[in-house]
Amino acid sequence: MSIPNSIAGYYGQEKETYAIKPSDIALGQKMELPDGRSFRLALAGGVALTPGLLVSPPSTANDHGASAGSGMVIPTAVAVGDTSITVTNGATTAVTKDMFAEGFITTQVGTGLGYVYKIKSCASAAVSATVTLNLYETDHVAATVAAGTTKAGLKKNPYSALVVFPAGTIVGPPMGIPPTACASSYYFWLQRHGEVQAGVSATVLVTGAPVCAATALNGFVGPVIANSALYWQNTPIGFALNSVTAAEYATIFLTLE
Repeated sequence: MSIPNSIAGYYGQEKETYAIKPSDIALGQKMELPDGRSFRLALAGGVALTPGLLVSPPSTANDHGASAGSGMVIPTAVAVGDTSITVTNGATTAVTKDMFAEGFITTQVGTGLGYVYKIKSCASAAVSATVTLNLYETDHVAATVAAGTTKAGLKKNPYSALVVFPAGTIVGPPMGIPPTACASSYYFWLQRHGEVQAGVSATVLVTGAPVCAATALNGFVGPVIANSALYWQNTPIGFALNSVTAAEYATIFLTLE
């Protein structure tokens, strides 16, 4: 079955939410409205999301591969053509059933480096236990992976279990802004491009100015701060379409894609 690169949506569809993932739509699938605004199918985390507040993925546990070399040891060699990879879980964080479904596995140290594989499903596993990651049948292993010396990194889908962007402490990149309220653990359309309402932190925002994630209020945005040591304060996610004073909502043009 072929899946289009982008779904043609209708006005108002971006405000729909779903208790169950719509059939045949992958997490992260793009939807475009006739006016060019674009969205991705996303999943809210354990806390409800508010329209107009920037969101990010949750943090990755160190023993699941948050940084290079900190991942899971692959205890059994993996051959070209295999559609599953077994790893030994870390010592601090359990794996729940399908925790990484629709996410990715990579090798960070050892052999078979440079490839990204799509995870279809996984079983649960206690700390230090082995767990098998099942890949999509069409995304089989492309390079031999040696046993014992290779470490894997596991990443959830970047559109899964989204949380309000935490001010001052980065757990993941800014992924977009919900255009509607979304209950916890519900699916929704996350806006990534075009006109959207956004909460502005305690700073004045000027029409045409580049906008970035703020550090004063969770999920809010503010003007880019030149030469800031905090990269999210000098990386634009869009531009202001109107001027507002502090603590108001503004229309911004998102440019995340």
